[in-house]
Formats: sequence, structure tokens, C-alpha cells
Amino acid sequence: MKKPLIKLPISNFISIVSFLIIVSSCIDSQNSLQGKKDKANLHKTAKKHFEFGIKLKQKNPRKAIEEFRNAILVDQLHVQAHLEYISLMKNQGRLNQVTDEYHEKIKKKPETEIYHYLMGKILEKIKDQIAEYQKAIEINPNYYQAHLSLGNCYQTEGDIKNAIHHFKEVVRINPNHEETHRSLGKIIYGEQAKINEAIYHLKEVIRINPKDASSYVNLGVAYSEQGRIKEAIKMYERAVSINPNLFEAHVNLGLVYSRYGELDKAIEVYQEVTRINPNDAYSRYDLGTFYQQQGNTNQATYHMQEVIRINPDFLQAHYNLGSIYNQKGNIDQAIYHIQEAIRINPNHEKSHLMLADITYGKRMEIDKALYHLKEATLINPDSISAHYNLALIYANKGLVDKAINHLNETIRINPEYGKGHYNLARMYSLNNQKALAISFLRQAIDLVGHEAIELSKIDTAFDNTREDTNFQKLMK
Repeated sequence: MKKPLIKLPISNFISIVSFLIIVSSCIDSQNSLQGKKDKANLHKTAKKHFEFGIKLKQKNPRKAIEEFRNAILVDQLHVQAHLEYISLMKNQGRLNQVTDEYHEKIKKKPETEIYHYLMGKILEKIKDQIAEYQKAIEINPNYYQAHLSLGNCYQTEGDIKNAIHHFKEVVRINPNHEETHRSLGKIIYGEQAKINEAIYHLKEVIRINPKDASSYVNLGVAYSEQGRIKEAIKMYERAVSINPNLFEAHVNLGLVYSRYGELDKAIEVYQEVTRINPNDAYSRYDLGTFYQQQGNTNQATYHMQEVIRINPDFLQAHYNLGSIYNQKGNIDQAIYHIQEAIRINPNHEKSHLMLADITYGKRMEIDKALYHLKEATLINPDSISAHYNLALIYANKGLVDKAINHLNETIRINPEYGKGHYNLARMYSLNNQKALAISFLRQAIDLVGHEAIELSKIDTAFDNTREDTNFQKLMK
């Protein structure tokens, strides 16, 4: 006999089903939570192995390798653990072993971009590295680490166009990647001179890291190139406020002030520069030139001597000291420092010219003066100063033909050199070549005007030509 079927009210049935759903949901939730806990524990374990490996890698690299390997076993996508492991294996001379390991990983999981990226880090040749990074990007176009490595490879190869492309991909994928914005700012400014674009990336670095003093300095340089001086100064000042000991910020700020004639401010800033690095010869030299421009020769001399103490072969410091001592009338010291400049660089034209000026003008050592002027013309055949001064010395010695040769050189170099035309007129007059004298005098008057007329009226060199009617017409 069949048992009677017990009928439950529909409301009871719904309650039972709801209860079962709730129980099932709770079980799923518990499973999900447990899964998250397990995953978190795995990551925590990987992190512990990784951090322990970092602590060991200097003192015990072999043990560190084990710890990085353990981190990878727990979390196969732990990129930093892979990179540290690869680096230590290569340093231990186990390049072939680690190469084989990652080839095997690629064979098992060829569509995992991380393994191609890591293989790129293992390989030695840049072309091979590029091939692996490109494979990683083909699998995942948004894998920014591969773009970053490609950018670095192309930059090393000098392929700036491709380097910029991949760096731009990095900041497209990861707009807050500070270092890539910094790299783009430098490479675009340095290689392509696209200053506005460089400024954009430098501003991005500052947005990401407002305390990055170096980027304020670089931004100041860019603004300075654009002539935006007030903005440049603000950037350098901001850099200094973040890092009062940032050498480059003080240097650039001082140079901006000096460039625009604010020597007091430039000197004040450069006093900080020499405080930060008292043995930097170039900043000492700059400070000395600021004082020299200001007319403070005592301070200029002191800093130039400091430059030479730091670097005895600093040519320009010797030259400047020679100039200062010459102004002060200390001829022996002037000659000593100019000779030092020539010792450092026998082809330093300005030093030969200055020594000629000193030896002829202050010592009347004509042969020495001639020697240095001839050296200057050998160094620079187009030196107007050397040819002109040679002409004057030869004229004073009565060697008119030699004087004419060198004056002709001055107007060959610069056809509008009025002093050359005027002195040629004098020499031809002394040679009694009246037509040539008048011709060159006419050109001198065209170039320098009334001054040449007034001078020629009292210049005894024109006594041979003074009665010529063409000469007299010029004097009217």
C-alpha cells in the first residue's frame, strides 16, 4: 500500500529553496574568501622569499638565488624576483643555464609575454633583445615594460625615432611613469629640439613628483632657451628651495643673472655654488669672470688663482690672469700667465696676440712681438688683428712694402675694414704712389666718414700727396 503523498504549502517550498540557495551562496562565498586568503598567503610567501633574497644578494649571492627561485615557484609572475634571479645568475657566470631555463619556460608557455620580456633581459646582443621585447608586445601591446626596454635599446642604438615611439607608448599605457617622462623630456629636447614637447614631459614629471628638483632645473633650461627668463628663474629658485645644495640649480640661476647683466645677483648665487663645491674649477672661473666684468680685479684675481690651484692647466684662467695683471701694470706676472696659456695650447691665438701687445707696447721687444704675431697668422691666416699689428710694426721699422702686404690681407679678410683702407692710403702716400693713396683714402672716407678726413688733414704720412688736386677735393 502506498504511503500518502504529503503536500506542503507552496510558501514552505519556497522557503526551503531559498534556504538552499542561501546555504549554497554562503558556501561559494566561503570558498571565494578562502581562495583569496590562499592567494594572499601565496603572495605574502613570495614577498618574504623576495625580500630575504634582496638582503642576501650582496653577502651570499648563491643563497639569494635560492630565495628568488623560491619566490618565483610561489608566484610565477613575480617580475622583480625573475629580474633579480637573472641578474645574479649572470653575475655568477651561469648565463647558459639561465638562458636554457627561460627558453624552456617559453616553450611551455609561448604566449606569456613576461617570459619573452625576461628573455630579452638575459640576452647579450641588443638585436636579440629587441626581437624578444617585440614578441612580448605582439602578445600584449599594452605591456609597458617591454616598450620601455625597447625604447632604451633603440636609444642605445642611436635610433631616436623608434626610441621616442616606444617611450610614448609607455606613458600612454602608464601616464604616471615618471622616469619615462623624464627620458622623453631629455631625448626630445636634446635630439630633436622640440622644446614645447620637452616642456610638456618635464611638467608631467613634476606633476607626478612635485619634489623632483632636477626636473625644475631642466624646465628652467628649456624656458631659458625660449627666452622666458622670468619663468626660468622661478624654476631654478624652486629647485633650490627643494634642494639647497643642488649644484646645477645654483649654476644655471647664476648664469641667467650674468647673461642679463645682473652681476651682483650672479655673484651672490655663485658664492653658494663655491660653498657647495669649493673645488669645482669651472664655477670658480665663472665667479672670477663676473668679478672681472664688474671691475673688481682683486676678487677676480683671487678666484682665477683658485682655479689654477685646482687645475694648473686651466688655459682660460691663465689668459684672464694675464689680462688682469697687464691692466694692473704687473708685466712680469702678465707675461708668465700668458706663456703658461701658450704652454697648455701652443695654438691659442689670443695669447700670442696679447704677448705681442705686451712685448711691443710695454717692453719694445720688437722681435718677440713679430714672432708672436707671425704665430697668430699661422694659427689663423684670417686674423685681422695679427695682420694689422704686423703692418704697424713694419711701418714703424720703415718696411713699407711688408706693411702694405699685411694691410692688403686685412681688407681681403674684411673688405669693409676702414682702418685697413686708411693705413694703406698712408703707406702708398709714403711710397709716393699718389693715385693708390687717394683711391684707398676715398674708400676709407666712404667707410668711416668725417673721421678719416679730419685725421688725414694732420697726418704727415700724406705730405707727399697733399698738393694733389684729387686729395684736396677729398678734404672738402
